[in-house]
Amino acid sequence: MAYDELPDFDAMLAELVELETREREVSAERRRLHARLDSFPNELTARREKQVSAERRALHARIDELRLVLRPILGVPELPAPVPRLGA
Repeated sequence: MAYDELPDFDAMLAELVELETREREVSAERRRLHARLDSFPNELTARREKQVSAERRALHARIDELRLVLRPILGVPELPAPVPRLGA
């Protein structure tokens, strides 16, 4: 792989930080919506909760992608090999 083909790790780290911040905000909003739905269920709040949950899932997917690529830079060790289950 040539130098000009390498990913921009600085940009990826900046994106990761930005997405993690946004994920915390979205998760807090989702918790508030759940509390509201527990007390006063209604269609409008339920619809908003579904939108927020979809955004949260998308954020998690992208965060996971970035963490996988940035694993060596972040100093995260390789994932251990799966342990075979007895009788499987």
